[in-house]
Amino acid sequence: MATIVIVHGGWAGSWMYKDLARELQAKGHEVYRPSLTGVGERSHLMRADITLDTHIMDVVNILEYEELTDVILAGHSSGGFVISGVAARVGHRIRKLVYMDAFVPKDGQAIALEHTPPEMLIRFLKSGAETPWLMQFAGSQPKAAPRPGGTVIDYKKIGPMPLLTAIQAVKLGGTEHLVKERTFIHADGGAFSPFMALVEELRHDPAWKVRTIHTGHTIVDEDYVGLARMLDEEAQAA
Repeated sequence: MATIVIVHGGWAGSWMYKDLARELQAKGHEVYRPSLTGVGERSHLMRADITLDTHIMDVVNILEYEELTDVILAGHSSGGFVISGVAARVGHRIRKLVYMDAFVPKDGQAIALEHTPPEMLIRFLKSGAETPWLMQFAGSQPKAAPRPGGTVIDYKKIGPMPLLTAIQAVKLGGTEHLVKERTFIHADGGAFSPFMALVEELRHDPAWKVRTIHTGHTIVDEDYVGLARMLDEEAQAA
């Protein structure tokens, strides 16, 4: 059917998308779900000089070494910065970008500087005071039990993120214009969404399709089945 590459968000790893990948594979898709350098099963590679460019190259190299083309490239949360940077470098390999409740950056923007409320950034930095080049996870575990179609998230696997990935600005203006289709999947079921203004902007942009899933921000912990259905539909519609 299609080749789908899934890029996780901050503090996570590919392990979080195991159920989603299995669901997509059952629908006939080829699925790649890389863990970015320094997190997940690659946490042993954590070091101070990991940047956003490092994470972008993690994904670029999968597309190039595996010789992937016509790819549906999907990113969650801060993974939106990563997939945007990937498209700027190898847009000719990508059929569609899917932002799964993810940041959609402009050229020269950084997560920490343009997309993080100051009080949240201070909380992240304080949580890693003993290791100032890391951002420790300062979120909270969901209190509700996972839905029947949700993934049980093992929060012991949540680790810190390299600070420079949030401070380095993304460089666009490359080959991202070669990607003709873009979809934003908005998770509207949480107590607060940082993407409300963005969603309204994209709804009026003919270059974008906006879809809604009724979950909190993490999405897969509540409804990976529904997300897989959406990604399958996006693959077939591309």
